[in-house]
Amino acid sequence: MNAQVYIKRKERNLRQSDVAKAISMHEQSYYLKETGQRDFTIPEGKRLAKLYECTLDELFGDGEYESKEQTKKDTEMLNQIANHLEKIADLLKSKE
Repeated sequence: MNAQVYIKRKERNLRQSDVAKAISMHEQSYYLKETGQRDFTIPEGKRLAKLYECTLDELFGDGEYESKEQTKKDTEMLNQIANHLEKIADLLKSKE
């Protein structure tokens, strides 16, 4: 199974037929490829990546790449932590 392809489709509440149509592929062919019984061609992979607004590595890589959305969330969380630490440091300084 192409797990990331499946996950991206489910995240967007799309049916296999919706994706197949969007990337100009027969529904049965898409099913075989999403379930891992056949491989996506490079052009098909590029169309999927464009549809899902991600990279080919995110769809077909070995899993070490984070999604753009996850990276954005991580950055926001780190910024919040930094702000809290600055407030704590300011409080400690004011008590000296």
